[in-house]
Amino acid sequence: MPDGFIQRHFANLRHIRNVFRIDPRTGRGTGQIAPWLSGVVQLVHPAFPGSFQFNDPEVRAFANPAAGANFTITVPPNEAWGLRAIRFQITTDATAGNRSAMLLLDDTVNIFFQVTPASVLAPSISGRFSFGRGIGYASAVNTHRVQGLPDVILDTGWRIQSSVEGLAAADQISLITVLIDVFPR
Repeated sequence: MPDGFIQRHFANLRHIRNVFRIDPRTGRGTGQIAPWLSGVVQLVHPAFPGSFQFNDPEVRAFANPAAGANFTITVPPNEAWGLRAIRFQITTDATAGNRSAMLLLDDTVNIFFQVTPASVLAPSISGRFSFGRGIGYASAVNTHRVQGLPDVILDTGWRIQSSVEGLAAADQISLITVLIDVFPR
C-alpha cells in the first residue's frame, strides 16, 4: 500500500464525515485520523463491493399515490440508501374517523422498523409527518408530527412504506420527499 493510504471497514459513516474532507467526485478524502496518521482514505464495507463514493446527501421527491392509497418507495437497482429523513403530507376528506399514520421499513419480507406518531389526524385537515435520524423525541405541534428514525442503510429492493389506519377513499398522501445518502452498488 502506498504511504498515507488506508483501507478499512467502517460501519458508522457519520464518523467519517466528521474526520475527513470528502471529494464528492472521487469519493476520496483527506484528513487526520490520529496525530501520527493522515492522508488519502478509501473506505470499504463488507456489504458493498468496491469503495464508498461520498456524495452530498440527495433530496428525492416521489409521485403521489392514488387517492385512498398508501405509498411505497423501493430502493432502485445498483443503489443502497442511508436514510436520513422522510417527509410527507396527508390530506383527509370529511369521512368520519381519525387517521393514524405509520411509517414502515422492510426488506420485502420482514418489517424491521415501524413507528406511529402519538397523535392522529381528524377529518377535513392536512397534516405533515417528518421522520429524521437523530431525533430522540416525538412531537406534534398543530398539524406537524415529528418522529425519530433509526440509523440504517437500505439495500437494493428494500422499501419505505406508509400505512394509514382509517385511510378513506378520498384521502390523499402527497409531498413525499426523502433525504438520503446514496451508495452505488
